Amino acid sequence: AAAAGGGGGPTDTQSAALATAQPSPALQPREVIETVMCALHRRNQDTPYARFGSEVAMRFLSPDSPASQRSLEQFADYLSQEWYRPLVEWSEMRWDGDLVLLGNGAEAYQQAGVRSSPTAAWVSIRWILARVLAEGGHEEWRVATVFVQEPDSTQSDDLEAAALALPAEAAAAISRWRKRQMAEPRA
Repeated sequence: AAAAGGGGGPTDTQSAALATAQPSPALQPREVIETVMCALHRRNQDTPYARFGSEVAMRFLSPDSPASQRSLEQFADYLSQEWYRPLVEWSEMRWDGDLVLLGNGAEAYQQAGVRSSPTAAWVSIRWILARVLAEGGHEEWRVATVFVQEPDSTQSDDLEAAALALPAEAAAAISRWRKRQMAEPRA
């Protein structure tokens, strides 16, 4: 199934919607992921102003995400690192598999694929979202962790130990996620 942007990255409509994008109980996990992916895209990083895309993406981070504790400048600097390139330079995005609810529906796991051109290798991006109690007492989906995998790598042990988190924190998040995944009964 096609996701954000059919080629060339986010559409004009998706990019324009970022100006008012906010977490909401009405947003489903895939909608949160699409919003964050559009915000992180190079097209929206500094338009309409410097670090705009990072600012929008940070709105959708879980308070428990290590990246949410960073300044806007630090977060934007993370995105300039090599292993984050797929989050910034994608031109096509697709869903790889179904959304999986974990922890009695308190967390969601979604894998997506991105590539920078029609002939480039697909890169796996794995998302873990958490239901967060927000102001007003309602729950909404927020990004807890994102893992970027190198192209042509299929083993879960090959996950990058970084992406929207510090390396040691991301490695710990991978370990926690794997333990939860193994403990969850499969439908």
